Order: sequence, then structure tokens, then C-alpha cells
Amino acid sequence: MKKIVLIIAILAALLFAAGCSSDDEEVDTDEAADTEFLVKPDGCALEHWICEDVSDDDFSGYTEIDGVVGGKEYVSGKYKVEVKQENAADVQVLPDECVVYTLTAWPDYADFEKTGYHVTKITVTDPEISVYGVTAKSNRAEFRKAMSEAGFVIEDPDENDGSFVEVASTPGGTFSVRFESSEDGGVITLVAPVTNRDGIKY
Repeated sequence: MKKIVLIIAILAALLFAAGCSSDDEEVDTDEAADTEFLVKPDGCALEHWICEDVSDDDFSGYTEIDGVVGGKEYVSGKYKVEVKQENAADVQVLPDECVVYTLTAWPDYADFEKTGYHVTKITVTDPEISVYGVTAKSNRAEFRKAMSEAGFVIEDPDENDGSFVEVASTPGGTFSVRFESSEDGGVITLVAPVTNRDGIKY
């Protein structure tokens, strides 16, 4: 009888230890998952952030951009989108200075039924909005300095028709912040990658 009690006690201790080990692994996984998201910098006035889980209700009062395929785009409600007639059709004209939020499924286009909409791109041309200390009026050197100090990896710039595109990526390459400067002003674009495992064509 003593042997049976001893065996049961040993088994109970092993199960308890395995349970503790499993809990530790879950905590580690959760902590690792937290690092997969880009942290919104303090003082950033953007109303939504990259990878934020959103619904249409979150964009009440915003202007939806027509003709977007595979997702939705909204212009922040504080900017006026003009509508003009072109070839007998209404055409939306975005203001030169605004913020546009692009919503798609994430992390894959096929995940919509499971995950719904997420903010996967934010385009900023409003110079009043600062992202990591960079605004649409910043220059390339200021962008490179600010993003380096924020822990991003600076990629080699692309030159195209007199405009320069600087790209800063998180160390793992998951997220990127693009800065395009030209005579017409700057554009800051935050991007979360979206995969397309099913090869969906829009």
C-alpha cells in the first residue's frame, strides 16, 4: 500500500511540475507576442495605430474613400474631402494635408472571417502630426536620425523622379516607416505587412 501511495505522490508531483512548466511557456509566448506590435510613440496625435483591431464603427464621422479593393480606406473626419465631377462621375479629391487609414485583414488577407479589420497602413501628409519625431516637413537627415534613435534599421534610399524615399524597418523587418520627400512636401507611411497565402486576386 505504501508503494502505491508513493507512486501516486510521485505522479502528482510530476504532473504539477509539468503544469508549471507549461504555464511558464505560455507567459513567455505572450511576452514574445507583445513585441510583434509596433509601439505607438508618446505624444503621437494619430487617432488609430498600426495593427489596431478596428471596425467600421471606429470610423464614424470619417470619409470612406471610394473604389478601394481588398479593404477600406478612411480619411480622418477633421479633413474635408472634396467631390468633383469628372467624366460624368463623382470623384473624391483628398486634401493635400490629411491622414488616411487603410484597413485590411491581418496578418493575412484570407484571415478576415477570423480577425476582421486591422489598420495595416497609415499615410500622413499633415505636418501637424508627428510620428517618432518626424513630420511631413522633416528632411531626410532628420528622418534618418529620429528613426535610428527609435531603434529602427535604416535602409538604402530609393530615388525616383527627383523624390527620395527613405525606409526604416523594425530590427526583425516586420514593420516599416517610409518617408518620401519632394518639392511638394513629405509623406510618412507606416506599413504592417499583409501576406496573401491563398493568392487572392483583387
